[in-house]
Amino acid sequence: HARRLNSLGLLYEKGGRPNRAEALFRASIKHYHNYFGGADRSLIVPLFNLVRVCEAQSKLNDAVSYCQQLLSLQDTLNREDEEEKFWAVDTLARLLQCTKKYDEAALMYNPLITGRQIARGPMHIEVSWAFHNLGNLYLEAERASDAERSFRKALEIKQTQLEPYDASIIETRRGIATSLHLQGSNLQAEAIFR
Repeated sequence: HARRLNSLGLLYEKGGRPNRAEALFRASIKHYHNYFGGADRSLIVPLFNLVRVCEAQSKLNDAVSYCQQLLSLQDTLNREDEEEKFWAVDTLARLLQCTKKYDEAALMYNPLITGRQIARGPMHIEVSWAFHNLGNLYLEAERASDAERSFRKALEIKQTQLEPYDASIIETRRGIATSLHLQGSNLQAEAIFR
């Protein structure tokens, strides 16, 4: 029954009825929880769906809470699925940033970056994206020197993986330039694009 509720929730979500989808995902979680208890892998998929649908409805505090539950469940179950874990940590960091909880969000990036470096290698493009996202977070939090440092790490990796005029490299250069500008280093900011 719980699996059917989750599937029905997906149909409502795709049909543009996120409120109904949310109710069905919640009901699915309740059924799984009642049947298996609080720490069963069956809860992962409907929790994942609930995080996504709450975020889509701008119910960010709910999405944060469900994402924290998802991470806690993954830890309790000792889940080895790194992609699942990366998604949850990255999503939680982004949600915390959206709710302006910058320090908490920044703390989420350390295990994310370390995990991706271990799983993929220190110069993998996914590591650069994590550094880039951290740079954006620091810019939003008005921590320009931290942002510059994160963007420079992202750029170092991207330059080994991408073509010089790739949009991602240009975006990271823009982040460095913005960080330098906010620190009063306008000439250095201009030099980034020369």
